[in-house]
Amino acid sequence: MALRSRCWELLSVCRNSGCGAAAFSTSSKPEVKPAVDPPENEAVAPEFTNRNPRNLELLALARKERGWGTVWPSREFWHRLRVTRTQHHIEAVVEHRNGQVVVSASTREWAIKKHLYSTKDVMACESIGRVLAGRCLEAGISFMVHQPTPWEAASDSVFLFPCTLKGFALILDIGYLHHNNSSIYQGLFMCQTEVSILRCIS
Repeated sequence: MALRSRCWELLSVCRNSGCGAAAFSTSSKPEVKPAVDPPENEAVAPEFTNRNPRNLELLALARKERGWGTVWPSREFWHRLRVTRTQHHIEAVVEHRNGQVVVSASTREWAIKKHLYSTKDVMACESIGRVLAGRCLEAGISFMVHQPTPWEAASDSVFLFPCTLKGFALILDIGYLHHNNSSIYQGLFMCQTEVSILRCIS
């Protein structure tokens, strides 16, 4: 009894002084837990950052500039291949529809030039095609448009250039691609079939 009375005295002293009252008090209220899904998670960000801007192009859903029917070369493309021949060199670039050059290869590069006998013959054009095809595959570009002029298409070297690119399963003319995914795979299958036929013939 003496011990119990002494404990009550200590409890009354602590309550009067304001120290440790919470430690001796017992409460039947349940502990408040934080919300599992706070309302802040449902808020929509005012600005959206597209981390993959080429996603619509890969799905063949991106918008192409139409209404350029009277302009040549046509602007209805996502990537365009341009081959430029000068008196001493051959240069090939792949440019985006906004005019930015994405991939390029030229006989002016010493890494390519040192393996060539001439920088302007047919073999130089084929070598540039092989290098450009490898760089396009590394950059994730599989579809492009090639619109040579009639006098450029009559050249043997320019005619060999798209054949070299097709050997790496690159699709040059995307005019037959429509707004569905099956046409892309169908075009890729057609290109691979054409490549296999060319390899069998050669």
